Amino acid sequence: MSNLTDVHTGVGLINWWGQSPALDLVATMSTSADGAASAVPSADGGEDAEVNVLLMGAGDIRHILRTVAVLRRTGSTRPIHFHVAERGMDLIARQLLQISLAYTPSHRLGLQLKAEMFLELLGNSLVRSQTSEYLVVAANRLIDLVTDPELMEQHFPLVSLKQLKFQERDDLEDVFKFWREPSPKNFVMTELWEYRLREYLKQRYDSRGNLADWDYSMKLKDHSPIVHVRHFCRWRADGIAFDIRDAPYDVPNRTLASGRVFQEKRGGVEKRGYWGDIVNSPYIGLGVECEEVSFFKLRQDKFMKSAVDVAVHNVSAHVHEALTGTPYKPVDPDSDGSAATVDAPPEAESKITEVDEEAPETEAAAAAAVPTPAPEDDAEAVAAAVAPDGDMTVPLPGVRITMLPKKFPQDMLAKKKYRNLFDVVYYGAGMVHHLKEDGVSVAFKPSATIVAEGVEYYLGLTNEQKTEFATKVSGYAAACGASPISPIDGTKQAHYFYRMPPSDTGT
Repeated sequence: MSNLTDVHTGVGLINWWGQSPALDLVATMSTSADGAASAVPSADGGEDAEVNVLLMGAGDIRHILRTVAVLRRTGSTRPIHFHVAERGMDLIARQLLQISLAYTPSHRLGLQLKAEMFLELLGNSLVRSQTSEYLVVAANRLIDLVTDPELMEQHFPLVSLKQLKFQERDDLEDVFKFWREPSPKNFVMTELWEYRLREYLKQRYDSRGNLADWDYSMKLKDHSPIVHVRHFCRWRADGIAFDIRDAPYDVPNRTLASGRVFQEKRGGVEKRGYWGDIVNSPYIGLGVECEEVSFFKLRQDKFMKSAVDVAVHNVSAHVHEALTGTPYKPVDPDSDGSAATVDAPPEAESKITEVDEEAPETEAAAAAAVPTPAPEDDAEAVAAAVAPDGDMTVPLPGVRITMLPKKFPQDMLAKKKYRNLFDVVYYGAGMVHHLKEDGVSVAFKPSATIVAEGVEYYLGLTNEQKTEFATKVSGYAAACGASPISPIDGTKQAHYFYRMPPSDTGT
């Protein structure tokens, strides 16, 4: 059995990214036990009723990105309301940044640069200077918005912070103020990453390269072979997962900073550092599954593309489809221009070139596309990315995102406004224990879908521990009246799916 103390040390205290592929959460409402589509009517009146989705502990916005992209691409007019709950305001701040970056108007920021910066800020310990400059500009603008509710409603209407307490808004402001410091004195990421590695590996630290290779070969490769061994080992060594541009990555990614309380003689002292995952990479959420099958072609039994290529494509596709309502067509998915090919290691990778992602091919696309081209120069684009007095994002009709307070798990049980509200409930692996709380099902609609993130991709766990986790989650679901939609296998499934009974008689 794996030592769970070591597992927790490696995973850290905060899940900056999810360890499961992005889902179209609306599609989970209409999946039967055999995987076939079977329409599940909304409890409050048909196919056009608003879908309420609760995301607890997702860690990032990957599910929002994919769900919105599919809705827009398929022409659905059904409104959707995402309710986002996390354990701390650091995570809420990150997701505000991710939302604002992803849905920035395309005339201000091109698709390629947007995808690159999104992935850098998602999973890199160090970022490029241009990305750091964007973070400073975005942080200043977000400070203005979170401290002025009227300004927030006017220029960032996609997101609501009305449920947050004043203290939580102050916490968000403090986070953003830290982000706008390009090189904070007490946040030297190279030293912080080394500290975490030494804390985790102890006497094995000098063998860290071999241990990373072992984890890849013996644990990760069977589950996600599209992840390139050199990318994975590079990330394990220094925290850089997405090295896409031929440019130095040398500025600390301040969005990965959070506090940890240390007990000292004078009492508990909170210290800011990197307290996220150093074992399980950020490739899983957006880099191991893709609708474009050409990314998984083999040559000499090796993948021609890598998880980095898949992640860039997925972010580009999700953003393009959300902004234009048209399917995304990659430039040349069969080309060898990738971050890791059979003949080219990551260090000698081919770099992607900027394309006009919104060149309309149909009248519908022409109507949806923004006519003004984005600046071609990175520095110019970063300067223009966040308008000091303009809207943070493009309008997304029918889409709402509400950020919830830290005490939401208790509010959900006590407040009437959450009773019988949610059509889909998603629990990240770190918050799935809230599913076992007495009375939690009062917030679920009849026939609601419950999705629990599994631990298939957690490298420190044995198959027995993964099975035990899945069994425990299924017990929580059964206790609130939900049944598995399909058989659960904790060793091979990144998500477990359950359905509430068609009436409240099951609780």
